[in-house]
Amino acid sequence: MEQCDVLVIGGGTAGCIMAARLSEDPATRVILLEAGPPDRDPWIHIPAGYARLFASGRYDWKFATEPEAELGGRSVNWPRGRVLGGSGSINGLVFLRGSPHDYDRWAQAGARGWSYQDVLPTFKRIESWTGPASEHRGTDGPITVSEPATLSLGAAAFIESAVACGIPLHRDINADSIEGVAPIQMNVRAGFRRSTAQAYLKPARGRPNLRVLTGIDVTRLLIENGRAIGCTARR
Repeated sequence: MEQCDVLVIGGGTAGCIMAARLSEDPATRVILLEAGPPDRDPWIHIPAGYARLFASGRYDWKFATEPEAELGGRSVNWPRGRVLGGSGSINGLVFLRGSPHDYDRWAQAGARGWSYQDVLPTFKRIESWTGPASEHRGTDGPITVSEPATLSLGAAAFIESAVACGIPLHRDINADSIEGVAPIQMNVRAGFRRSTAQAYLKPARGRPNLRVLTGIDVTRLLIENGRAIGCTARR
């Protein structure tokens, strides 16, 4: 029976960050449980490999939407990562924040602390933006964010057509307004995917107070007096 102070269930994008951040305190024993395998497959780390990952389904929960009449009764695959790093280890590497207007509307609706100006400092701490300096961007965070060195012919034609139709062109889609057209930004560092499993969890793996267990399916939470005190799991 494993004992810990904090049990993080799910080693996805958020779970990897939580385990890394909470284990910064050497007095806090942290265990991270992930149902999928480690993120060792080279195809996970090669940016062009995401199409292969989607096709194989090896690191996917294999979810699908309900059949839709508007789609001729078809259901659509809905990939969700089942691997260390979660969907951040299998997605298309596109780095895109939410709209500032959405965060401001959340705050206006009563979600105090969630306006764009409230969340912007956290966005900046997350990233290391390689593009032009901006008050909206961070430069020394763990997640490297960059634009492709060159655009494909299709992407360039799409942007040109959008501008011709009057859609505003943004030099930086993650600075201020998100409405318009712009080159995509990607979480890639030195040619490899920069997931939270790599950026946050990997540097923390040597801590004696952190254990990362993969291939673990959690089957039940243990509740005592209304408080979760543990779980049961199987390999």
